[in-house]
Amino acid sequence: MHSAPSVSYPVGRSRLVRSGVLVVWLLGVLAACGWWLQTDGAAWQRAVLALALLAAAVGAGRACRLGEGLRLRWDGRQWCAEDARRCLQRASVTVHLDFQSLMLVRLRAPGERAAWLWLQREADPAQWRALRRAVHAPVAADLPGRP
Repeated sequence: MHSAPSVSYPVGRSRLVRSGVLVVWLLGVLAACGWWLQTDGAAWQRAVLALALLAAAVGAGRACRLGEGLRLRWDGRQWCAEDARRCLQRASVTVHLDFQSLMLVRLRAPGERAAWLWLQREADPAQWRALRRAVHAPVAADLPGRP
């Protein structure tokens, strides 16, 4: 069995993910407004609710920008995650959700926190199939004849 060929793929904002996050946040706002109108909550409860909605908005905004400006490179043996400042060598990429044209992957590099990335076909349609082969390929150590 051979390893997947090398590939370089940009990670960027996903309109689908951004839309989904916005819809979920708006549903939370609607639920909060329903609670607000249905109850006689104390002022502190309403303040906590407003802060929770604000924190959720900030978290949603950060989630939509995950991996922005990052480029994943597979050289046939290992992953490298590269941004404007550095390249994380010997990273591992694990697929957690695969919707054929959209994937949620976890990127882990030695000594770094894991990062969750949405990869989408529209970022680079010409390289999408090569990327899919690479993320689903067995690790180089698992291949026969490899050290």
